[in-house]
Amino acid sequence: VLALTNVVVLAGIAYNRYAGEARSITLSERELSLPYSRWHGENSGLSLHLSWSVFEEKSYGYYSRRPAWLDRVKLEALGFDVTPKEDDGHRALSKEVLIVLEYNNAEYQKALKQMQKRLEEKRNEYEETQMPERKNALEDAQNELNRFETSQSRLFAVDAGLDLQALTKKYSDTSRYLIAKGVVRPQSRNGKGVLLGGYIEQLSIENIHVSLQERHFFETLPPQKEASKKSYFPPRYEVTLSYGSRLEPWIKSVQSKAF
Repeated sequence: VLALTNVVVLAGIAYNRYAGEARSITLSERELSLPYSRWHGENSGLSLHLSWSVFEEKSYGYYSRRPAWLDRVKLEALGFDVTPKEDDGHRALSKEVLIVLEYNNAEYQKALKQMQKRLEEKRNEYEETQMPERKNALEDAQNELNRFETSQSRLFAVDAGLDLQALTKKYSDTSRYLIAKGVVRPQSRNGKGVLLGGYIEQLSIENIHVSLQERHFFETLPPQKEASKKSYFPPRYEVTLSYGSRLEPWIKSVQSKAF
């Protein structure tokens, strides 16, 4: 049984990687981070966590993963029942769909401008009052912007669908977009029971296995606290991530990034 299971698993991996053309994208440590506690014994596995966000108006960097584009029309296109109901929608079932993530492009720039706007607001508030608490808020806003510019993920969910071929054609630039499986759930009904929108619960695969061949590279990295004395730090490596025919990701290559 164990041998048969291994054969099935290996066959699935081979099919994912070699059946059709894989899409690859190069991301940094900002998007593919090491776990805080890397090692739990000599034979323990290692995975990189895929970090991502959604842009939300007036959120100032704190994202609840309820993008404006995931509205009633989009949910209906994803196959959800959007007819008015008396219940509040909490019993609505989640569904696995295809999520499009954009890397270091328009959505990230919108979020960055949002953080810069918040910093300017806090600076104006302090200059008007000279109150110590306003100064603390200004310093916090500056630190948050520094962290956002230096170490937070630039990967943002921008669309969802069911047709992989259509999404691949629409988002053909593999240096900017990756398409992954993810779980969407309807949420938010108004007083008349009309569904208003939904949110992305998670990507189906957010932890990417590091093979023995690549593991040595990560073993030689210094801990983050040694890389910088700040609470934010520039990325130390880049990873080329590939998605195969089953949209299961694997690490194609990894390299150091000077900082």
